[in-house]
Amino acid sequence: MPVHDGLATAPPAGDSLPTLEVSKLDRDILRQLAAGHTDEATAVRLNVSPRTVRRRVALIGEQLGVQGRFGLGVAAAQLGLVSVRRR
Repeated sequence: MPVHDGLATAPPAGDSLPTLEVSKLDRDILRQLAAGHTDEATAVRLNVSPRTVRRRVALIGEQLGVQGRFGLGVAAAQLGLVSVRRR
């Protein structure tokens, strides 16, 4: 994933993302984060610890080869793991 001025960016449109099988918990975490919830709020909503949320987010990012929450969100949307609402 490209990094510009220390900020992670989304993968270029032409780059292909790896196939990823995610658990229901991982999908739920991604949906909560896509909705703008913090790790702590996500943990409370899903009845897990904030540490679990952070570990799962980091692991999914590693598996997708992306850095940062923005890159993870873009990759998750491209893979259809979260829906994107256009305004």
